[in-house]
Amino acid sequence: MAVIAMLGGLMQVRNGAKGEVIDVAMIDGIAALSTSIHALSKAGRWSEHRDDNMLDGAAPFYRCYSCADGEFIAVGALEPLFFAELVAKLGFEKGRWVQRNRSDWPDMAAAFTERFASQARDEWVALFKGSDACVTPVLSFGEAVRHPHNVARRIFTDGLPSPVPRFHSADGPAMRCGEELAATVLDRWAKTPSGPKCR
Repeated sequence: MAVIAMLGGLMQVRNGAKGEVIDVAMIDGIAALSTSIHALSKAGRWSEHRDDNMLDGAAPFYRCYSCADGEFIAVGALEPLFFAELVAKLGFEKGRWVQRNRSDWPDMAAAFTERFASQARDEWVALFKGSDACVTPVLSFGEAVRHPHNVARRIFTDGLPSPVPRFHSADGPAMRCGEELAATVLDRWAKTPSGPKCR
């Protein structure tokens, strides 16, 4: 939010407006990111109680489940098409539950819990691979670094998150902290004609 505000301010100045103080706080961003929750609450469709809403664990088709090996699988089958795929892949009969019928949720949750606990996480990953059921493994940080999708996108460089946003003209590894980095940056600034004279 702060960067967007600064860029907006720079664009205003570039277009002839007078510079101004920009007031940005983390709480502003948090409020903006929670707009959908506040809108649901205002419409009477959000409960203040934990595990009582579709997106906070109440819905059996939108939560995490423990697997036979103690690892976890995440399920996010909100749309009917994804839910139908989830039910089919888990081996339950079509029509056993009505997805949005809360009275079906306790039985659905118990059945999903028992089924996911019957196999190891990676067995579930293999079963759901390529499906539209919105089922993914819950990964450790180390596993996330090695995950094929993250490797293909080069999300990490040498085990650290790659810089974002990505400018293809300035592709490179994440910077490391330390005195050597500080010296390198200061040296670079000293050599830049328009940069600060640090020495």
